[in-house]
Amino acid sequence: MKNIIIEEYNNFYSNEEEKIKKQVEIANECLVIANDAKFPTDFQDVYDHLFEDDSYIILFAKNLMNKIKGFVIACEEKGYNNCKILHVHGIVLSPDIQGMGISKQIINYAINKYNPDVVTAKTHNPRCFNAFANIDGGGHLFYPNEEPIPDVVKNIVKSDYFINDSDENLIYRDAYPDEKIQQSKNNPLVDTIFSKVGKYDAQSIIVIINNDVLEKNKVKKKERKL
Repeated sequence: MKNIIIEEYNNFYSNEEEKIKKQVEIANECLVIANDAKFPTDFQDVYDHLFEDDSYIILFAKNLMNKIKGFVIACEEKGYNNCKILHVHGIVLSPDIQGMGISKQIINYAINKYNPDVVTAKTHNPRCFNAFANIDGGGHLFYPNEEPIPDVVKNIVKSDYFINDSDENLIYRDAYPDEKIQQSKNNPLVDTIFSKVGKYDAQSIIVIINNDVLEKNKVKKKERKL
């Protein structure tokens, strides 16, 4: 998407006053986007999500006029077998850039920069799930799918602070205080997966970027049998 530029938040400022002023400006821009996208939120909620932790990765999708049109909040974790996890807290896009592949573009940016072994997220939006399942052009193993969930993936989920309460179907029950309306899926696999997701639930998704994560687990199992 030539008209959208992905840019990471720069948290270096000359003084605290300048920092707060810029953060308030950013939070107000992001609040407009969230409201346009029908997210029930307010300024303080948006501000806290963006800036409550200095270790968070914040990415913006901006137009050529340097106006924020979408944002992503993510963080890095150490997971099972010391794998590197990039957990994506959420993606919020202005309605006028939805459906243009921006979600995949912004996630791919984060993958290329932070080089995770695994990407995780939880969502009530089947379209968002589909974007994760097809990041980096597709071809990565992702869960849940039609196959049984391997033990190594279950262990990765247990080691991920943000999705470790997911059930056997990788559904995070009662993830939201308010009822969520699912958008159309238009994908038989995603339709099957989300048929189990309730109105207050989120579907966790695990994308294996580095297949060595799975291979290491196979090696360890063989070693235990000897």
